[in-house]
Amino acid sequence: MRNFILLIFSIPLPFVLPQQGFGQRADSITLYFDFNRSDITRGTDSILTWYFHANREQYIIESVSLSGFCDNIGSDRCNDTLSMKRALAVKSYLARTWPDTANIKEVHGFGKRQPLNDNRTEQQRAMNRRVVLVFQKTPLTPPAADRPLATSDSSKTYVSAILKDTATTIGTTVVLKNVNFYGGRHFPLDNSYPALDDLLRAMKENPKLIIRIEGHVCCIPESMDGPDIDTHQPNLSVTRARFVYDYLMEHGIDSARMSYIGLGAANKIYPEERDPFEQALNRRVEVRVMAK
Repeated sequence: MRNFILLIFSIPLPFVLPQQGFGQRADSITLYFDFNRSDITRGTDSILTWYFHANREQYIIESVSLSGFCDNIGSDRCNDTLSMKRALAVKSYLARTWPDTANIKEVHGFGKRQPLNDNRTEQQRAMNRRVVLVFQKTPLTPPAADRPLATSDSSKTYVSAILKDTATTIGTTVVLKNVNFYGGRHFPLDNSYPALDDLLRAMKENPKLIIRIEGHVCCIPESMDGPDIDTHQPNLSVTRARFVYDYLMEHGIDSARMSYIGLGAANKIYPEERDPFEQALNRRVEVRVMAK
């Protein structure tokens, strides 16, 4: 049996969705190991890759601390050594795979001295064979307000005005500039709803308008899509586009007038993504005019 993994996101109480701001946050991930094993498997690699991609959109990971643990089988000396080997294996993986992402601050091996339970069954013992990673992260500073948006529609304020404009032809795409999402999630921030309502107004005022909603992500290779924390699938651009689609449909827009697609990181405005501003503009939802 190979190593298995449980992902735990710990959010300070009271339990709320992450909010915009500049205070430091903490997440934890627990990795579980087979009996007397300390190796990193493909499953571990996939989960950690998913976590880093999900957070790179809106957070800087400042540091990570690692703590290794064992079940109660064997001597203290053996378990102290094994728990440290497990923690060091994770440290080696992070240093090798994500050298610019996580500053490894602390590494501890606690042996069998901090069990989660009484180790009576194999299932309980398996829960104690673990490494806990605690990530400290800080939200990215938002881009300067006076920096222009890299889109041909930057001089126009409202989506409804653009879509009603006779110069807007079939095939035109319009960026929903003020629709922003929680990092790694398909739920928009509260300040996104005025822009969504403006799109809704455009659809109601122009009954012949047919659109395709296109989702995009940043910070990953062009051949990939982002991981969605909520669906646990690599389909973040799809679920963000689907959220806009569902919002319009729930407010009375006929589904026959809309479609949605996720394009992943394939159509970046800024291919090099040199700073958080360029990343933010690549992370977007667009509306493509299909008929009007």
